[in-house]
Amino acid sequence: MSSYKIGRVIGVSGDQISISLIDYLGDSDQSGVPETMAINVNTKLGPQPLLIGQPSSFIKISLPIGQLLCIVTGIQMKEDNLSISDLKQAGKDGQYPIQSPKRILSAVPIGTIAPSGDFEIGTDILPTINSDAFAVLNETIDHISHIPHFGLATLEYSIHNYPKYF
Repeated sequence: MSSYKIGRVIGVSGDQISISLIDYLGDSDQSGVPETMAINVNTKLGPQPLLIGQPSSFIKISLPIGQLLCIVTGIQMKEDNLSISDLKQAGKDGQYPIQSPKRILSAVPIGTIAPSGDFEIGTDILPTINSDAFAVLNETIDHISHIPHFGLATLEYSIHNYPKYF
């Protein structure tokens, strides 16, 4: 299972979950998403490249009972508004604050991954605000796609991290 943190839940509405991506800060850090949206996740077999935020790609979100597997349905950028107190403090310090855009993923839940690795379609619980979101390795999708009762047909993961439905 991947523990590469990509973001945090900022909204849950019906079956739609919004995740704000965190910025990539360094080479040794196993968290954050660079502007290119391409990451390398360290695995037993070496680094595995993944594209984050592609529609129809997958993410996991922390739950008290395991992790929620979600499919990404969209991505957008929004300007991050600075608070008035931040602007005042920056003025006092002689600094010029720069607004940076937030990258926000929209995702729909598919099922729950138990701590044991077992997968169950659906969920009894949705994540709360500030729950961590993680990258999903191809091996996780391969494992789930071989479960006989997986109701979305067989998933085949391409090299570009896009699922194909048969």
